[in-house]
Amino acid sequence: MEEKEYVPVEAKDFYKRYSARALSPEIVVVKEEIEEEIEEEIEEEIEEEIEEEIEEEIKEEIEEESRSFSTAAGGTSIDRVLKDVYVAVGKDDTDVLKWTLDNAVSPGTRVFLVHVFPPITYIPTPVGRLSKGQLTEDQVRLYINEESNKRRNLLQKYVSLCNDAKVTVETMLIDSKDTAKAILDLIPVLSIIHLVIGTKRPPHSRRVQKKLSLGEFVRKNAPDFCEVSIIHEGKKVEADQQVNGPIMPANTHYPERSFFACFPVSCKIS
Repeated sequence: MEEKEYVPVEAKDFYKRYSARALSPEIVVVKEEIEEEIEEEIEEEIEEEIEEEIEEEIKEEIEEESRSFSTAAGGTSIDRVLKDVYVAVGKDDTDVLKWTLDNAVSPGTRVFLVHVFPPITYIPTPVGRLSKGQLTEDQVRLYINEESNKRRNLLQKYVSLCNDAKVTVETMLIDSKDTAKAILDLIPVLSIIHLVIGTKRPPHSRRVQKKLSLGEFVRKNAPDFCEVSIIHEGKKVEADQQVNGPIMPANTHYPERSFFACFPVSCKIS
């Protein structure tokens, strides 16, 4: 007669409790939840890695574009930068661009159209101007799209003029409340050698407040290496024709920065 293998009572009780727990619905649910959490964490990590890769690619592209603008010592793009002309354009600056194409463009010149527009804080409605927070996301998105289309149509007529003149053209959109400051900040960042800007104020005009026009203010405060041409009705306004006015503090500092970090405002090149 074979002896049965002896199993202690404590061991039997343990295995019973273990089996009961293994089949418990609560344990199964917890297991599924843990598996879901692990899957979510893995998906999040993958998404983060993809986003980081995309951001890095964008950063590299922008830095490469920035280097093409830079006049750093030993750079190979100095000649190209010297030929680049930046033209500040608004709603009606066709005469400014035409002057540029006729007088400031040579073979190999690239024209950059700089358009500064204010950030959208209030939106016109039938009951008056309302803040974005008072409207639905769809209403805000619709208005933003309408404004974007207006800017696109506005710039297209300038782009067409450049295309007709067979001149390479690019557009820069800057979201800022202060047009003059946005343009002045742009000059050292992109090493702008020649900036063309229009004015609606006739030369020699004097007003009681002696307030400078946008072009006059930019010219008076631009770095020495940047030539600022002011155009009125298709003609260049010479410096001695301007009205004296305020100058920005001499301690204004323009730190060297890469292009993708140049603005606290939105800046886009297309």
